Amino acid sequence: TRSFQPQLQAAERALLHLIITGHGWAATSESCGEYCHAVYHLHLNGNNFANVTEWRDDCYLNPGGFAQHGTWYESRNGWCPGSVEPGIYIDITDHLDGLGSNDFTLNLTVWQNLTHRYEHYTDI
Repeated sequence: TRSFQPQLQAAERALLHLIITGHGWAATSESCGEYCHAVYHLHLNGNNFANVTEWRDDCYLNPGGFAQHGTWYESRNGWCPGSVEPGIYIDITDHLDGLGSNDFTLNLTVWQNLTHRYEHYTDI
């Protein structure tokens, strides 16, 4: 959880910029690395305002793919080889406590092949 206190002027909006690449997932119980299919649950002040998955199933469309060796064509969490990941922008203005401190929390669920369902992420 991160706390912050925005200082918006009249008519200004607050945007959350979320960039996900899927790297660093090798420590999960699935040991799936960037192949983990994850859902990111975004909360402000205890309220879930968005559930985001950045799963890319279009990696096979890489224009230079057939000239490459490796796994460029496989789907991944949030990126494809050779792609630029701009992320997503979410307008969070209406979810803020405009008078005080705000608490942001990001929780994860990851697809588990053993149970065939999304489970809360734990760093094992």
